[in-house]
Amino acid sequence: MPAPTASDDVLYNYIDKVSGFHSTTDQGLEGYTLYYYQAGTQLGWPTVRYDKLKDLLRCPGIDAPRHAVPAEIPIKFDPGTMRDVDTWVRHNGECMLFVNGQNDPWGAGPFRVGKCNDFYVYTVPGANHGANIAALPAAQKAKATARVLDWAGVQPAA
Repeated sequence: MPAPTASDDVLYNYIDKVSGFHSTTDQGLEGYTLYYYQAGTQLGWPTVRYDKLKDLLRCPGIDAPRHAVPAEIPIKFDPGTMRDVDTWVRHNGECMLFVNGQNDPWGAGPFRVGKCNDFYVYTVPGANHGANIAALPAAQKAKATARVLDWAGVQPAA
């Protein structure tokens, strides 16, 4: 995290590394329409309060799923969907592997694995929403890959 006295360049580069400015462009959003629809109807979305900045905002509300889904497609949030999934994971899940990004805001509400059998939770240092097995540190990547291959009944490549 940059120091409070950091330069504009340092702050810009930090924000770009953590959340990526490309993800807020039309081109960056284009491939995520289905995700934003699911976020707006099932997954949920973090609410950011801009009380001290609201007079400076040029496009209020642009940080919500509605801005990335065509207007003719209705969005109605169902809060029960993810509760149902979470309950299933806690009570019925097995052979599960979760890869979270250290800087992913969704990491504040990870699945709780309760009674799951054979489960793993990894966090990719410095990663955001796109965290995956390939981005894990070498030892964790090898272990996670081995588990997935084992679950799939596939032998590792020679």
